[in-house]
Amino acid sequence: MMNWSLVTGDWSLFNGVFYQSDRPTKNALEKKWIETTREKTGNLSDVATLQKTFDKMK
Repeated sequence: MMNWSLVTGDWSLFNGVFYQSDRPTKNALEKKWIETTREKTGNLSDVATLQKTFDKMK
């Protein structure tokens, strides 16, 4: 038997789950990672950082 309150209820209440989270976003974590990497490498450009990485693989 179907629950009648769900059938006649306000469907705007059932559209999703909303919650608050104090966890940093993926973009914020990536920005922090890029900044720390640049500090370690002496603020090299993106191309220079890639070249340095490829040189290690040779």
